Amino acid sequence: MFDEALRPFRDDARKYRRLSMLREAELACQGILKGIYDFEKESSSQFKEWAVDAPAEYFRIVLDDWKKLFERRPPLDRMSEFLTRHCAGWAEWAMKSLRPRRR
Repeated sequence: MFDEALRPFRDDARKYRRLSMLREAELACQGILKGIYDFEKESSSQFKEWAVDAPAEYFRIVLDDWKKLFERRPPLDRMSEFLTRHCAGWAEWAMKSLRPRRR
C-alpha cells in the first residue's frame, strides 16, 4: 500500500532525472520525504497502525533515490538543511545514513 501511494511521486523524480532536471528531481524527493515524515508524525489513519515500519523504511529508500541523483557528490549540506528544517525528528539518523561509510 505504501509503495502504491508513493509510486507516482517517485516516478516523477525519475522522469526529471532522465530529463537531466536534477534540481526538479531533488525537489520531488524532498517533497516525498516531507510527506512521509508528516504522515508519520501527524496521521491518525488506521493504515499507520498496519504499517508501523513503512514510513521510516520508505524514507530511507527515497533518501537513497535522492543520493543516486548526484552520482559522486550529493549536496549533503543542502539535504541536511532541508531535513533539519522539515524533518527535524529524523534528520540526525537520516544524515548518518547518507554519509559515506569509512573502511
